[in-house]
Amino acid sequence: MPKKVTFFIAIMAGAAMILVWQFAKFLHVEALKGPTLSQTASIGASDDDPDHDGLSNIQEALWNTDPYDPDTDSDGFKDGEEVASGHDPRVPGPNDLIENGNLTDQLASLTVDGLAAGDLKTDSENYNQAWSDITSSVADSATYLFSKTVDPASLHTANDGADDQKSYLQSFTKLVNEFGSQFSSTSSVLSQTLDAIGSDGFTDSIKKSYADQANQYTSILNEGLDLSVPKKLIPTDSEFLSIVQQMRDICQALSMGDADPIKASFALDAVGDMYEKYFTFITDYSTALTDQKIDTSFLNINQ
Repeated sequence: MPKKVTFFIAIMAGAAMILVWQFAKFLHVEALKGPTLSQTASIGASDDDPDHDGLSNIQEALWNTDPYDPDTDSDGFKDGEEVASGHDPRVPGPNDLIENGNLTDQLASLTVDGLAAGDLKTDSENYNQAWSDITSSVADSATYLFSKTVDPASLHTANDGADDQKSYLQSFTKLVNEFGSQFSSTSSVLSQTLDAIGSDGFTDSIKKSYADQANQYTSILNEGLDLSVPKKLIPTDSEFLSIVQQMRDICQALSMGDADPIKASFALDAVGDMYEKYFTFITDYSTALTDQKIDTSFLNINQ
């Protein structure tokens, strides 16, 4: 992770924690209403999992879920499964994706719950583990939000005839070039963006810039989803569209950085991961064309 991005995340996390402590004194009573907190004293060791749902007792306390009920929200999925897949174990599905809220709120909620449970008291034997679980939960949510992929089954399929391949490749390569140009533009100003945010926060101009970029990636994504893809090229097509979708999600998060600074900080970090993903795609794409012995003399891919 670049040092500047790491430093920025630390600053944003610190700001969020100040917010957490401000809210904690007002939300403490509400937090105590949860089923976990009312039973904290009797649930046993912090690393036990009496209901076998994949969450330890301390994680149950942090999420404010029931340590004796593997499915706190009764939606048919175990609490641990929901957390691992980016869903809120306290909200019944289907509208329970963590992305429906924001990571700053998630951090605040988990911290308030931890304070109410007593695990975040400095003299608690669970103090270090509690903070580790909180940060891991938020990081896992961020990983989920910025790693979603396009399902190959959702793509339109075409025949593998020479004319179909050529028509597809001409359109697809145009999109790859458009993405490469947009991605280069996004990346080239990243350092200046970090400096500007560090100095003035998420100004209207920064938010608008990333909103505009998100729209550009959305346009590329929608064009790609409309293409008819030869069956043999579906894997690389979905790989590319997943990268485009992830960049759109990153820019959308940055365009709302003032409302969710924690998510925005993870979005900035995720930009660095996109370099490797993009160049891995270029390699996979070239390999697929070679393996399938497809004529590419008319193509021009910008890298």
